[in-house]
Amino acid sequence: MSNCGQCYAHLHILNGLDLKPGVPPLIHINKDVLTFGRNKKAVDVYIDSKLKSMISREHAKLERVENTDAEFQWRLSDLKSANGLFINSIKTPEAVLRDGDEITFGGGGGIKNGLELQSISSELVYVFRAANITQTKKRKSSELEEQTNEVSCKVIDIEAEEAEAKEAEKNPKRKKNEQEDDLNKLSVEEASKQKKLIEELEKQKNDLTVLLHKNECESKQKLEDQMKKVQQLQTVVDQRSDIEEEFTCPICFDLMVIPHTLHCAHSFCYLCLSHWLHQHKEKKECPVCRASAAKESVKSKSLENAIDKITKTRPQAVQEEYQKRKQSAQKKLEEIDSVRSLEQLILRARQQNLKFLSISDLWTPEERNNFMSGVA
Repeated sequence: MSNCGQCYAHLHILNGLDLKPGVPPLIHINKDVLTFGRNKKAVDVYIDSKLKSMISREHAKLERVENTDAEFQWRLSDLKSANGLFINSIKTPEAVLRDGDEITFGGGGGIKNGLELQSISSELVYVFRAANITQTKKRKSSELEEQTNEVSCKVIDIEAEEAEAKEAEKNPKRKKNEQEDDLNKLSVEEASKQKKLIEELEKQKNDLTVLLHKNECESKQKLEDQMKKVQQLQTVVDQRSDIEEEFTCPICFDLMVIPHTLHCAHSFCYLCLSHWLHQHKEKKECPVCRASAAKESVKSKSLENAIDKITKTRPQAVQEEYQKRKQSAQKKLEEIDSVRSLEQLILRARQQNLKFLSISDLWTPEERNNFMSGVA
């Protein structure tokens, strides 16, 4: 267990888990409130999963509270995230942490509060380790004592300066006489040289002050302009990310290919939706809201056009990869349509009590004539 001596507690990533670049394996809890999420501008600690949309922009909050014994406790709260928060594999909206608790961020959007997580799909599993409360209080007391001593020293320095200023005000003549005595000791020529030198140095000082002020103003303005450009670019990137998230399939977590919409208004890739409904054919339901999906899905041409426009703004390699996915999906869709057409043809033939001929058996002369007549 790591103990830096400066933090109230720590969160250690569970051994063996592979994190997304930028996500810390060790989180230092060194302030009273910490927020977690994938929006770097809005939270204190950046966390994100390799699975798209697993972690919300503002996912959870950790805050320090005092119990009845005037000791510190830590309360972790879910900030209405999409995929939840788990303490020791139990989904919970809020809990007071104990040393050794396992915290899982995300991984259970469809699980209700109070239920246990059967399998971990999120790699963001941390172990909570609390620092020694007595050491923390001693450290806080020591910091307060140092701050008090520093303030006392500053007060003493200010009082000394004020005393010197008052003494100078009371005896202006004495100070003036002392200066005159010093000047009288010097020759007239030496005094003149000193005066010129002082004037020259004063002039150089004024010129340098003006130049520094000018350079400082220019540098400050350039820095402000650069910061504005960076903020504008970040805003554009965030908005683009938010827009693309609306066109992401909730099953494969990628841009939808041949999007189809269910009666409940949720949209998916056609092949993803077909595979899901085939796996759950006993009870067909929406993968997101669990509403009935008995009615046929409808192809959304407007969604498809919007996604095509989004991909055109992406790098060339991303565009080519999306087109390959689209062509592959279109080919499989044509195969599915062919199979359905054949199934409908066979169904109509059975409804009309037509006879089926087996190509593996020998045909009677009558069957052969019937087949040849049909072909002709």
